[in-house]
Amino acid sequence: MTQEYEVVIYGASGYTGKLTAWKLAERGIPFIAAGRSQARVEEAMEKVPELRGHDYMCVGVANEKEALTDLFKGRKVVINIVGPFMQLGRPVVEACLAAGCHYFDTTGETDWMTLLKKQFGSAFAAKGLALCPGNSYMWAEGKLATEIALETPEIDTLNVVYLADSHAHVHETTILSKKRRAGAMAVGDLLFGAGSRRACTISRAALERRGRADLV
Repeated sequence: MTQEYEVVIYGASGYTGKLTAWKLAERGIPFIAAGRSQARVEEAMEKVPELRGHDYMCVGVANEKEALTDLFKGRKVVINIVGPFMQLGRPVVEACLAAGCHYFDTTGETDWMTLLKKQFGSAFAAKGLALCPGNSYMWAEGKLATEIALETPEIDTLNVVYLADSHAHVHETTILSKKRRAGAMAVGDLLFGAGSRRACTISRAALERRGRADLV
């Protein structure tokens, strides 16, 4: 087991935290799974079958700048999944800046994204650090589509609308794992209450035509 963990998942015990841990394990990336309760984090990680045999460590840490800074020192990337972000996110961002870590989160709170840009953007840029909120699937695809659309000449404004299905049901990671093992889900699909739907309608060919094959 390595002690040189470069990635921290903060808020690993929740639904999105378990999915993030699974994807890191799938890519062979060691990580620290952190949260306010080490016992709760350990219990959550045990529910993810893809983590069996993977190198990770569970840590309990208070949601305070000083404690988080100590945890983040020597790491490279922090993935923050603790919300609401306007109420709980500032200590994590401040700790990333102090420890010299790239910051990513899964927010959908536009006021939080605006706050980060105005209050922390310059400081992160000065240190050559990424400050990248809004990486959950329900926002990332819209951001990618917007970036591609705005590459079209004479388009300088674009409104993005998200359709929320009130009948959607969030399944536990253990159920998702059973579906994957049964071959019921393909890569790129998301499971909703009414069945499986594609998460993104941007085609591979469209990305390649625009010279964005790196996003495929």
